[in-house]
Order: sequence, then C-alpha cells, then structure tokens
Amino acid sequence: MVEPTGTYIPANIARLLSEKYEMPVPRSIFMSSERQAKCRTLFNDYLAGAMHRLQNMVKETQRIISGNRDQLESRGEVSEERQERAEHLMSACRKFHESLSTLADLLDADPPLDFSSMIKGKCLLTTYNGMKVVHEEVNLFEDEDTRLFYESLPDIKAMVPAILYKESEQAGVESNQSKNEDGDPAGSEDIDIDTVESELAKEEALIRVSEDGNESANCTSISDKSKPYLLNTDDGEEDLNLSGKVLMETFLTQLPNCINRDLIDRAAIDFCLNLNKRVNRRRLAKALFSVPRTRYDLLPFYARLLASLAPVMPDLVQDINSMLTAEFRWRLSKRDQLNIESKLKVVRFIGELVKFKIYPAHQALTCLKQLLPQFVHHNIDMACALLDTCGRFLYRLPISHKRTKVYLEIMLRKKVALHMDQRYSIMIENTYYYCNPPPSSRQIVEPVKLTPQMMFIRHILLTKLDRTTVNTTLRLIRKMDWDDQELVEFTCTLFTRAWDVRYTNINCLASVLSGLATYHPDFAMAVVDNVIEDIRVGMELNLPSLNQRRIVMVKYLGLLYNYCLVDSPVIFKTLYSLLTFGVSLDLDFPSIIDPPDSLFRITLICTLLETSGSFFDQGKKRRKLNIFLIYFQRYYWFKRSLPIWVQSKNDAELLSAKSVSETKTDLHTGELTSSVEEPAVNHSEDSLVLNNPESSVDISGLNSDTQTNLPMFVPVRFPVAVEQQYFETLQQFRGNVGRAKNFAEAQRLVRHLEARCLPRLARLKATYGLTSESENVENGGQDLKIISENKSLRPTGPGHMDTIAEEAEQEDGKVF
Repeated sequence: MVEPTGTYIPANIARLLSEKYEMPVPRSIFMSSERQAKCRTLFNDYLAGAMHRLQNMVKETQRIISGNRDQLESRGEVSEERQERAEHLMSACRKFHESLSTLADLLDADPPLDFSSMIKGKCLLTTYNGMKVVHEEVNLFEDEDTRLFYESLPDIKAMVPAILYKESEQAGVESNQSKNEDGDPAGSEDIDIDTVESELAKEEALIRVSEDGNESANCTSISDKSKPYLLNTDDGEEDLNLSGKVLMETFLTQLPNCINRDLIDRAAIDFCLNLNKRVNRRRLAKALFSVPRTRYDLLPFYARLLASLAPVMPDLVQDINSMLTAEFRWRLSKRDQLNIESKLKVVRFIGELVKFKIYPAHQALTCLKQLLPQFVHHNIDMACALLDTCGRFLYRLPISHKRTKVYLEIMLRKKVALHMDQRYSIMIENTYYYCNPPPSSRQIVEPVKLTPQMMFIRHILLTKLDRTTVNTTLRLIRKMDWDDQELVEFTCTLFTRAWDVRYTNINCLASVLSGLATYHPDFAMAVVDNVIEDIRVGMELNLPSLNQRRIVMVKYLGLLYNYCLVDSPVIFKTLYSLLTFGVSLDLDFPSIIDPPDSLFRITLICTLLETSGSFFDQGKKRRKLNIFLIYFQRYYWFKRSLPIWVQSKNDAELLSAKSVSETKTDLHTGELTSSVEEPAVNHSEDSLVLNNPESSVDISGLNSDTQTNLPMFVPVRFPVAVEQQYFETLQQFRGNVGRAKNFAEAQRLVRHLEARCLPRLARLKATYGLTSESENVENGGQDLKIISENKSLRPTGPGHMDTIAEEAEQEDGKVF
C-alpha cells in the first residue's frame, strides 16, 4: 500500500491498521475482480516457484561452503577460486532472498525465512566436549535412498498393541541399566596419532611375549580354545504350543527370502504380532547370528530387522551385540589364517549394525583398534571389511570422526612401514579413500545454456516424437527460424543423434527429415553426411561401448534410403566399407581394426540389409546385391572357420573330405583348411601332423617339457545370435544367390565371380579411357594371374563391383 505522500506501507502493517481503526484499505479498481483473482493466482504460482528456486540455491551454497570447510580441515587452506565462488553464491542468494521478500510482502503472502537462518540452519556449530561439531551438514550416507534405508524404520509401537511387547520392552530396560554403566570410555576424547601408535606398539610387544610363553608352556593348539557361547534355546522356557513352534520354524525358513525393505519390515511386524516370546527371541537371535558366511547380501536386511525391533525388544539387540563381540574376540584370539569368510561376516555384520546405530560406534572402533597391533594377513582383511561397511559413516559421525581419522592414518603408516603385499596395499588405499574421499579436483563444467526454442525442439524430437506426432512435429520444425544459424546447427545435431531416440521411433525421425528435405535440402544433406561419418568413425574406433550406437546409426542410414534421402550407391558403398575397411583375410597379419574374434560387422551388415535390402529386388540393384552377398558369405565363413570357434559336424566332414592333392599355389587356403581341421577332427598330434605338414615341423621342434607347459586351448561355441541373424538375412534374399555351406564353397563362389567379371572390368576401363592402355594391360594381366593362382583373398572394393553390376549383361544375374 502506498500513501498519497509516497510512503510505502507493508501489506501486513496495513491490514493490522485497518483492523485497529476499522477503516477499509483502499483497493485499486483498475481491473475487475475476476481479472484480479487470475493475476493473483499467477503471481502466487510464480512466488511458489521462486521459493523452490531459492531453496535450491541455498542447498548449493551450503554444499560449496561445506566443501571449503572439508578442504580447510584436510589441507589447511582453501583455493581462491572456491572462496570466490562461495562468496558469489552467497551474494546471489542474498539478493534473490531480498527480492522474494518484497514480492511476498506485495502479495500479502508468508515471507521466506531469515537469510542467515536459511544459510546457517544446517551449518550451525555446537560444542561437544570442547570440540566443534557440524550438525546435519555432512550427510552420513551417500544418497537419499541409502539414508531412508538406514533411518526410515517402521514404527512398531504405532502398529502393534502395547500388550504384545510390554514384557520384552520391560526385560530390555532392566538389562540395559546394568550394561550402560560402562558408558563410552573413549568416544570423543582428544587423541593423538603418536600416542595411539605407542599404545599399539606396547600391545604388540605384549602379544608377542604371551605367544612365546604359550608356545613353551602349553601344548594345546590354538584351535582348541573354547568357542564363544551361543544363546541356549533349549532351557525351561521352551514353547509348549505346537502351532507356535510351526509358525516360528516357518518364519525362520522364510527369513532368508526377505531381500528388500518391504519384506523385512513386514517380517518385523509379523514377529512382533505373533511370535514375541522369550524363547522365540532367543531363537531369532541365534538364526540372525548364524547367517551363512557367504550371504553378505542378507546382513543389511537382518540389521534392519534388528533396528525395527529394537524399540520393543531391546534384549534381542543386546544378545546379538554380545554374540558378535564374543565371536570377534574369539576369532581374533585364534590368530590363524583360516575361515576368512566367517571372520569377514562378523565384521560386516557389526558394520551394518553400526550404521543403524544399534552397535555402539565406540565398540566398533575398539574392534578396529584390536586389529591394528598385528596388522598382517587376515587382520588386514577384517579391518578393511569393517571400514568398507561403516567406515564412511564413522568418519562423518561427529563423535567418532577423530578416532576414525587417526586409525586410518595409522593404517596408511603401517602399509608403508611393513612393506606389505601389493594386494593388501591396494586394499588399504581403497579403504582409506572410501572413508575419506579426496576433494574433487575436477573443474565444474558449466552446462550448455539452451534457448527456449532449442529446448522445445529437443522436447518434440526426443520425447514426443512417435507415429502419431510425425506430421505435427514436421509442421512445428518448419516454423522455426531457419535464418538462425546456431538453432539450425543444434537441430542438425539432434537429427544426427539418432541414438538418443527410442529404437522404435527411428523411422519417425527419418520420416520427419524426409519431409524437411523438400524445403531444406542442404539441411538434410548435412544430416546424411554426419550419419555416414559417424558410421566411419565407429569402424575406426571399434569400441564395444559404441556398439548400440553403431547399430542405431546403420539402421538410421537404411531408413534414410527407404525415405529416398540417399541413393543405392551410398548403401552399397557403406556395405562394402563394412566388409573391407581394415579387414584382413590373412591369419598371419590380423587386423587391429577388425580382429579375428570381432563379429560385430556381421551384425551391422545384417541390420542394414534387413532395413533396406528388400528394395533391391530387381534390375541393377539386384545384381549388385547378388555380388555383395557372395563377398559377404566369404567374410562370414572366414570368421566362422577360425580355430577359436567350435566347428560344426558338417564343416568337419567337408574339410576332411577335401583332396590332399590340391595345388600348392593356394597357400592361404591350405592354412585355413588346416586351422579349421584342428578342432573339427581328432585332437591328437598324429591327426594334426597328417593334415598340416607345416604344423608337424613346429611341433617336432618342441621338447616334451615345452609341450607339457603349454596351456590347453579349448575352442568356444560360435555366438548363436550372430549365426541366426546371418542365416535369417540370407533367407530374406533366397533364390538370388548361391548359398555357401563352408569357407571353401564361399571361396569357390568368389573365384567364379572374379573369373567372369574382372577381365570384363579391365576391358571396360580401357574402353571408357579410365586407365592408360599400358596400365590396363599390366593390371589386367595381374588380375588374371591372381585368379589363376588364387593367392590373394583381398576383398574387391565397391568401386570394382559397382561397375561390374551396372555394365553386366542381363543374363549374368541368372548365374547367381
């Protein structure tokens, strides 16, 4: 409210004055009441969104301030960049808070909290025994789900009548009074690393003296020491009700199946409702303690069960804690190197209970301290397992932070001083950095700021695009500003990144691009170039992490052909590139880009043929496809016949039936035949020598000791998915080309094709003047020599095959 003098009066003050003096507050009549209500709703919604934005800014500011404080404690200084960023965020939050306070006052709404309270609400420092402690600023758990698992427990008292847990709660209180007299002897005392190390050295000396005395005086072995006690469930409190016994047995049988939060919470409520008796509680404690030593996955859920029942059954928790502590001390006192899984189970169970605040933190640290004097072998495993389970929790917990930090430093010092095995050194380092992760040195990359137009186009292409919205999407993209070069490049990137679209909607993306090509052909051409380049880069890198992306891009290219955005030569050049780029059919010179065990190009070729191959059903395209399928079969059967794969029975029979008197000029075929026969026929040395004389020379040069030490190679089965996809692809083009059944038949088809077509290709080049006559004669003679001697298995590139297919006569297709 503004007075005629120009003085501004806050709305809440004006309302109080109006009520006090019973005078109405002047209202503006500039807009109607309905319009005012709509505007007020609009401003209130804006205020709510701004409040949420302010909360996010405050959280970010608190995170930066917390990181600076951690860096100050660990390094002793904070970088100027981080200080400037914290100050900048504080200033921005303060200004935004002031603006929101003014807006809230104008709208007569609840103002935000005081700025200092918001910033320091979760960063207030309090004093705990002379030590400053940060409350609720550092998260004890890694994420929100983990925090809910360990802190959001079912309220048993609110779900179960008090009469059902009155006896167990009373029994727990009585025993609690006697056990709490010990207190926390060293929970938050100010300790020093050197002091602790001197104490550990004294303890280690005492342990060595006691061990020497035991060896000289006692003849009993360490393994004969009495085991820790287990709860006696067969005393006079045995349940006489047969149905109760059956229910308890059923409950214990189904307990290992409770592997999620809902099931274990339901089990806790069920036990409290139906089975809450002293003898059943003892049986449950024994069952939880006797969890199988390899079922580490059950420990968090069993600990959650105990934490849920702790408010109504304190005696159950005390029994478990007593048994775990006794078991830990017994395992530690044996000092043997046996039963490591049982030892790790005990310390991991303790760690899970610590995170539920069931097992006291100072007792867990005491267990850790007992492992440090003789820090070797299984003691290292147990200490690292305990800290891997609850070390980060203890490090972030204020009352245990300093002791945990000291013990971690001692572990690092012992790692250097004792010259441990590399496995233990790595284990200790991993544990240390898990509990106390180093401050991130990565620079925060500013996210790319997208304009509203960019965000809208990304939304309609990546989220809303499907078969029903293709036309709508096309109309919307046509309406964008095509003179904005930055927006056009961003849209081109979105059309190129087909892997960001759902696989079933890639055809919709190609359909929209085909519609745009009518009005913006240069844009469509740029997208096609990017797609082809991405396929090429995928062949050069050959990274398994890009396999899904490569399949999507090959599928996308085939769909672009279906929508008439590319011509058939582009598809065939891509197919031949997949078949020839970096491919070596010589086992002596394997390719790095396409190693012998890499079969992914077969999948890519089949995907492209399945997408657009059905359109190559007549004319020149059919003849081109027939020629390509012959070379594709040779590539497949070359991969299939490698000795790393188990050969089928038909392949073995065909290879064994091959004539031994085959011409010796085909050296490469002979090598492949011998390598294929090796796993197919009898694996004895005699058969190997008969089938491959060159191999016999190599084996004879090895002595018996060398042969004995050589590792036994076992061929593996050829991937069924690749084999099935290959045959399904050929089945799609049945009748077009001859079907090879092994590598030898595939080679014969290639030789027959090249014998017919390569001389004709040389004559056609000379006719059209593509090469000089001398070069033509030289190349032609070389090609004929290669065909006659069959020494080269070099795949013919797309340049050769395109010319053959286009200039071949009509009846040539009948051969295939």
